[in-house]
Amino acid sequence: MAHRPKANNRHLLKSLLAIIEISDRISIEEAVKCLNLHLETPSKGYSDFILECISHVILQFNRSSKPSPRLNALYNVLDTKEPTKSRVVVFVDTRTTARVLCEKLKVTKPEWNPEIVVGRSGYDGMIWSNEQELRMEEFRNGKIHLLVATSVLEEGIDVAACNLVVRFSPVKSVISYVQSRGRARVQDSEMIMIVTHEQQEHVEKVVKAEELLNDVLSNHADEAQLPSATTRKLLQSLISDTKLDEDWKSDSIESTICLDEIAMEIYFVAFEGCDIDMKLSLIDSIEQSCGVKVMRIDIKRNTAAFRCGVPNVFLSSDTTALLSIMPQESACSFESVWRNLLLFWNFKTGEGCEGDFPVFARFPLMPKLLKMKSLASLQVEVSCGKFIDRNHYKSVHHINNGILKFNEQIISIDFGIFAMDILRESIGSLLYVSFHLISKQLQIFFNVSSFPNWGLCNFEDRDPRYFRSFGFNDPAVGLIQDYPVIKLDVPYTSFESIMDFFSTLERSGFSVFFCRMTVVDEAPLSHDVISHSFNPHHAEVDEEQFNCRWHLFVFKSAMNLFVPDALLLSLSDTIHDSVQEDNADDLCQISFIMQQLFYESKFFPYWSSIETRLMKLKDQFDSITCNSYLECSSSQHLIKRLVVTPGRMIFLPPTLQPHSRITRFEEFRRTLDFLIVSFKDEQGQRIANADIVRRHFRVVLLDGLRICGREYMFLCASASQMRAHNAYFVYIKSGNLSIDDIRKKIINNPGDFTSAAKYLSRLGLFCTGDHEGIVIQPYEIHQIDDVRAYNGDLLTDGVGKISDVCAQKIAKRLNLEDVPSAFQIRYAGIKGVLLKVNPRKDEDFQMLQNQNLKFLYRPSMKKFSNHDTSLNIVNYSRKLDLHLNREVILLLVALHSLEKDSDFENVLLDMHTNCIKKLGRCFSKKRDALTLLIQYFPKQLIYSVIGSGIDILMEPFWFSVISGIYNQCLKDLTEKTRIPVEKGCLLIGVADPLGILKDNEVFLCINRGENNQQAYSAITGRVIVYRNPCLHPGDVRIITAVDVPDLHYFRDCLIFPGKNVSVSLTCECSGGDLDGDLYGCIYDEKIVPNCNSYPPLDYSALAKDVATDVDPTSNAAMVVFYSKVLSNDALGRIATMHLTLCSILKEGALHPLSLKLSESQAVAVDFPKTGNVPQVPDDALQWTKNTYPDFLEKPKQFRKSSVQFVAENPLGVMFRECRSFNFEQKVRRSEFKMDCRMRLWDSNHFMSEARIVYKLYVADVKVALLSCDLETDTDLMIGRPINWNEAQLGNKMKAMETINACRESLRDRYWSIFINDPKLTNPKRRRAKASAWYRVVFEKKPKKQPLTSLIAR
Repeated sequence: MAHRPKANNRHLLKSLLAIIEISDRISIEEAVKCLNLHLETPSKGYSDFILECISHVILQFNRSSKPSPRLNALYNVLDTKEPTKSRVVVFVDTRTTARVLCEKLKVTKPEWNPEIVVGRSGYDGMIWSNEQELRMEEFRNGKIHLLVATSVLEEGIDVAACNLVVRFSPVKSVISYVQSRGRARVQDSEMIMIVTHEQQEHVEKVVKAEELLNDVLSNHADEAQLPSATTRKLLQSLISDTKLDEDWKSDSIESTICLDEIAMEIYFVAFEGCDIDMKLSLIDSIEQSCGVKVMRIDIKRNTAAFRCGVPNVFLSSDTTALLSIMPQESACSFESVWRNLLLFWNFKTGEGCEGDFPVFARFPLMPKLLKMKSLASLQVEVSCGKFIDRNHYKSVHHINNGILKFNEQIISIDFGIFAMDILRESIGSLLYVSFHLISKQLQIFFNVSSFPNWGLCNFEDRDPRYFRSFGFNDPAVGLIQDYPVIKLDVPYTSFESIMDFFSTLERSGFSVFFCRMTVVDEAPLSHDVISHSFNPHHAEVDEEQFNCRWHLFVFKSAMNLFVPDALLLSLSDTIHDSVQEDNADDLCQISFIMQQLFYESKFFPYWSSIETRLMKLKDQFDSITCNSYLECSSSQHLIKRLVVTPGRMIFLPPTLQPHSRITRFEEFRRTLDFLIVSFKDEQGQRIANADIVRRHFRVVLLDGLRICGREYMFLCASASQMRAHNAYFVYIKSGNLSIDDIRKKIINNPGDFTSAAKYLSRLGLFCTGDHEGIVIQPYEIHQIDDVRAYNGDLLTDGVGKISDVCAQKIAKRLNLEDVPSAFQIRYAGIKGVLLKVNPRKDEDFQMLQNQNLKFLYRPSMKKFSNHDTSLNIVNYSRKLDLHLNREVILLLVALHSLEKDSDFENVLLDMHTNCIKKLGRCFSKKRDALTLLIQYFPKQLIYSVIGSGIDILMEPFWFSVISGIYNQCLKDLTEKTRIPVEKGCLLIGVADPLGILKDNEVFLCINRGENNQQAYSAITGRVIVYRNPCLHPGDVRIITAVDVPDLHYFRDCLIFPGKNVSVSLTCECSGGDLDGDLYGCIYDEKIVPNCNSYPPLDYSALAKDVATDVDPTSNAAMVVFYSKVLSNDALGRIATMHLTLCSILKEGALHPLSLKLSESQAVAVDFPKTGNVPQVPDDALQWTKNTYPDFLEKPKQFRKSSVQFVAENPLGVMFRECRSFNFEQKVRRSEFKMDCRMRLWDSNHFMSEARIVYKLYVADVKVALLSCDLETDTDLMIGRPINWNEAQLGNKMKAMETINACRESLRDRYWSIFINDPKLTNPKRRRAKASAWYRVVFEKKPKKQPLTSLIAR
């Protein structure tokens, strides 16, 4: 093995190589100067032999000042150029050569004012902001005419002004050749390589390699029917060579510049017949109407979808025609041709083939129009309607005349006293343009996928988050909901103004398709008839019909779908006929098929025939019995969802939600129908304007919602629902109940409440998702006293005790193998945690001397009076993986800054880097892949898969799962800095039942075994304990974990002191308690600071209830408070502000302003329970106003008003490291091979049956994705979505439990179908059937069908 040279010798050898290069590239004289410089400061690492060689070389050198042949060649090149009109970049290999050559040129060619640009790394690097950036700016504006650069300029830095590239040394690869040549971007630019005769052969090989690469790419482009790089280059040169005459006139356009040919793209529907007939039809249609000659035409079938460059516009079956046209008169210009096409062509294919098809045309040369001036505004007439088909538009309502304005975020139409704002992303980039020959108006059509904002503010100051809406009662608002295609009529004053308008569109990034749209004015009566058929306010219907109509409303409110009115009316009639015939099966099937259709519509282009797809689904599932498996789980139920915005109601498919006591209560199940209502703005974002809440949402909360004759009224909301701006609305199906009666059945003592916030939060306890446990009678429970610390804090706040026998029954009911040590429960008006104890040994049980007692509760656990006798389980003690987040990282960095010579930041960066490397290895190392899978699947399942010999890195299903987990983990690292902590865990907190622990002591006994082995042991030493959310340094407690043998009975929970201590540790952890809070515990010595805990924040002084003068239990008081929650939800904004502030201030989280802001966060956390509105310090607002760190990526529409800065703290460094990875990429194997062991010859007997079952399985997966609100089936299999929605963010743990339960229910259903087959008389036939089920997944399927795999037992 070769020994690594010493550092000094390595430095010397590098210097010698640089000197050799200087002698070859520049001159011997310059090389000798460098040698003498090194000899003046000799190093101890220089050997006598090297010194002797250097001295010998110097004596032999002829100190001639003659430049090298290479340098002479450079002089000759520069002599042919004029410095004032040239920008030259000379590439060299080393920094030493760059500096020597630059100094030489400053003496010999001072007129070029040469400078150098080298990289930033190393002691001799350049700083971008002070050196590189300055040199590049001087090069662009002409102060510097020549740059000597290393490879740093080959990529990444813009040198667009360069018109000559000189390679002072030969290129080493094709990449280097292409990149260095690409630096010369000016027209007619050159690249010159100075090489010797020996090097010329190598350069020729590089050039030939590039030509071969171009051929390969061109062939690929031909196969994919895409333009090659050469074609694109020719088109671009044609665009740049073509110049417009700025003096052309409006109606008689003349230009001295002529074009030989004009490119044009045409898109139209698929046709039957030969391409020759279609070509002739198009040629006749264009030539006869436009005065042009078609020089070439190429028909490309089934290519329109990807050729147009705009997603979901054309169908995959649509056809593209590429035309090259030339004016018939030599003086005719591009503008006149374009004008004739727009005004006189009928935009149809002609009468060839089977019919006269409407077409959409686009001109690739439209970038020419960028040279025109941009319009600030344009007078338009605004109407709303919808497309009847591709070339017919139904205009329903003329809104008003207005002024159209553009900016980067909004398209605004001002109508005088009010305006309509349409966010750019709600339109996409697609516009249809038609010229109306009769009215001489240019008509523009676009479909809005989300509802416009109606406002009363000035356009210049308008922020898309803030507007004042007119609301439900405005007729235009209601019409746009039903007819979301906006039509703008632009008066034709002159063709010049039209050109200016399209210049504005091009600058705004729109794709403009020209067509000839026929406008049909619809009578108001006809609109009323259609609206009435789908009006949610019509008469009450029965349950089956209501479910069917709900799915119709889902389609009706989806503004991005092309759903013809005739189809909606037909479906409505079908539902009505089924109701008349009392055919419940038909209604159930309609609902099922509508769910399938809505899921598939995510992949539909806009013009897809939903009617055709609907009939295919009906034929496909005629034999389906629609008793969905989703209703089989006892812990879940399907509930309908509705989004209320300032202007409309958006109906959503029913979703799976965990059962709660309010949905499980027998009387409520019989008499109530529940609805989850979300309050959002028109773009689906959180409300940021109190005026909207006051004027619109409060009306909905007070008056309720009428849907198909059902009056849904506001009932209550849990804490997680309030955070997500959701609420329960109910419809009383039977009985004489009122909303107040329902609330009184939940809380029997409403008169004891003085705060509407407290009353609503207690009602929300009945909405918490839980699992039904066992029935316990009131005489089987007993109250015991709370225990306080010496300072008065509660030590047992929210924690009681349960007998071990009762705990065993609960564990059996929950199908748990081991009995947990603690349960988070709901019972009557009691909430909190029950710790498992042995009644024969427990002091409190022994004092009561009652063997019938099942559990003991404390006064702090009883929140209200209720007579429910069911003990329901919300959570139970278990060890959960711990991950650092951004807030905790900032606090740990701040605490370590109090130490001397702390190396924590490097430790943190190493943890982050290792995490990324470990993720990358999951595709090559089975051990790392197993570690990922065990986090998401039961260990027994994963080890059984490995034991069966399946290669998880090659098997398609498991590889897709690993890819999904990889994408999720990398996204969490990037967006949340979610770093796993190996020596850490997340545990439920309880109080010490024995009273052994002292101040600043905790106990935890957790499983530390590997490979599915149990090895429980106690953690000892200094640990960190905290509770999320935490922004104050005092929230992170540095305490001692001790080993107490008597407490080893309690596993997988964090035990805090319970008696005879000074303070409550839980109160110091972000004001926590023991009613189910989860606490993070880190016992890694590298992470735990050596300092003491920071003084804690006094949370008790901040938690003050806000009393009200009116009855707090009245509906009006609750609506006022819930409205207050909607308009004052500052929790997320304060957390973001804190991250920004800590990234700006040097002291970070320890700065007084950061400490003050953390107090506001503490108030915001308890705001839904106290009603106390948080107040943000003015100084914090000023510091963070219109600025944000780079790791807080803002949506595009908000970036213009804010300034991003590069965060230098660890969060910024780790974010930029993650950004080098593309977490959204789809990781795929080039080829998957089916496991040969699954190819059994006798499986053919089961293949036809397997295809039927697989078809039903795919349908059920689609319903599951809709019901769990997931995007991909990988999310369903993993049990965790890669993109959390607002409802899931409210309680991620419950959302994951729901998804996992849905997955298990799906697997149980198909396992039952598999195993209950009477044909499976022996193991051999079972293996054959399993082989058929496995093989059918590999059969060829439609392109856009999701990858799904049956999960085997």
